[in-house]
Amino acid sequence: DAIGGHDRPKTMARNEENLKFAQLVMDTINERGLYKVHESPSEGHKRGVDHYTSEPARMHSLSCSINRYANNHKTLPDLISPRTLTEKLLVMKLFAEMPIPTPADKLAAEEFVPQKARSRLTPIRRFWSASEPEIPRDLDLPAGNYWLKGNNGQGINHRFSWPMDQSGHEVASQKMQYWGQKSPPHGFWAGEWWYSTIEGRFFIEEDLAEPGQDIVDWKFWVVAGRVQLVQVDRDRSTGHIQMIFDRGFNFIPKELYFKTSDEPQTRPERFEDMVHLAEAIGSKLEFARVDLYARAVSYTHLRAHETNNSISYAVFCLKMGG
Repeated sequence: DAIGGHDRPKTMARNEENLKFAQLVMDTINERGLYKVHESPSEGHKRGVDHYTSEPARMHSLSCSINRYANNHKTLPDLISPRTLTEKLLVMKLFAEMPIPTPADKLAAEEFVPQKARSRLTPIRRFWSASEPEIPRDLDLPAGNYWLKGNNGQGINHRFSWPMDQSGHEVASQKMQYWGQKSPPHGFWAGEWWYSTIEGRFFIEEDLAEPGQDIVDWKFWVVAGRVQLVQVDRDRSTGHIQMIFDRGFNFIPKELYFKTSDEPQTRPERFEDMVHLAEAIGSKLEFARVDLYARAVSYTHLRAHETNNSISYAVFCLKMGG
C-alpha cells in the first residue's frame, strides 16, 4: 500500500515523486472525507487546507513536508492512518484547527497562559516594540545586554549591548530590514502557514543569561494535554547541545536537530512545576511546544512566591516539524 508508509526505493525521495505521493494522499483524504476536510473550521480557527487557497499551493506545501520527512526517516509517512507523532503533526499542518490569532506570535504568547498559571510565571521583560526597522537612538534603556527579536518566525534574533554605537545601530537596522523582507513568510512552504497570519513586529527583551554564558532553554512538547517530551537546548553560542528527556526527566540518548551529549544536565529545582505549567498552557490544544526558562533569582525579583527560582516563559508556540 503506497499510502501506508512502507519503505520505498531511494529514487522515490525525489521531489517529483513525492509530489505525486502528496496528490495521492490528498485525493484519498478528499474521497474518504477524512479529518473533516469538507467541513468548515470552528469560529476563531483556521486550517492550512483553507489558508492555501489553491490546489497547487496545498500540494506544494504537503510535498515539501513529505520531502523533509522522507529525507530524515528514509521512508514515506503514513498520512491516512498516522501512527507516530511526526506523522500526526504532518496531518495537523493542513487539517488541524489552529486558533487565530495564533499562539506562535511571540508578542501574544501571554494571552494563551491560563489565568491560574500566571502567578507562577515571570514574563520576560520587554522594553520596546515597533513595526518599523529602526531602534530609537534616545531609547530609555538601562545599560546591559538584550535581545532584538521578531515576533513571527524562527531564528529572528540578535544579541546586543546597550548603549549602542553607530555601527551597532546599523547592524540592528539591517537585520530588521532583512527579517521584514523575507518572502515567503517563515515556514510557509513547510506547512507552517500560521506564521504568515502574524503582523510582523520587532521588539527588545531582557537577556536572562549571565554575562558570557547562554541560558538553558527548556521546551516541553505537550500532546493531548500531557508532556511527552522535554527538549533541552544549551551552549548555543559555543557548540549547540540538544538533549531529550521524558516527562520524568529520564535521558533519551537520541538526537533531534542538533548533537546530544553524555554530560549530565542538571534537573531544575522546579522541574515538576515546569511540567505542570506546560500542561496547563497546552491543555486546550492537540499539540503545543511550550518554551520556558528556569533561573535562580534574588528576592528582589520574586513575583508571586517566595522561592529561590523563577520560571519565565519565552514563547508558547505551535511547532510542527517535518
